[in-house]
Amino acid sequence: MKLPTAEVVTDYFIKNDVIPSEDKDIYVYGLQQGYLIIINIVTMLIIGAIFNMIWHSIIFLFGYIPIRTYAGGYHAKNKRTCYLLSIIMMSIVLVL
Repeated sequence: MKLPTAEVVTDYFIKNDVIPSEDKDIYVYGLQQGYLIIINIVTMLIIGAIFNMIWHSIIFLFGYIPIRTYAGGYHAKNKRTCYLLSIIMMSIVLVL
């Protein structure tokens, strides 16, 4: 199943007068960020399931998401590197 891109969803909203066309870039960016957050959460839950630590991963997410959102920290040069580093870090935390 292929998810619709943020651009396609935003164009649909504009076509149906849900959002104004002049705000398109803002909505595309917001939807892209939303997709990334969902992908990260699902990945963390999958990692938790692999390690048979699903509840540990859920508890970790409750603490980790606010910290990641507001604390800043290291920023990778691209989204793929950020994602891979996040997977490694989450796996290490669960193993420890």
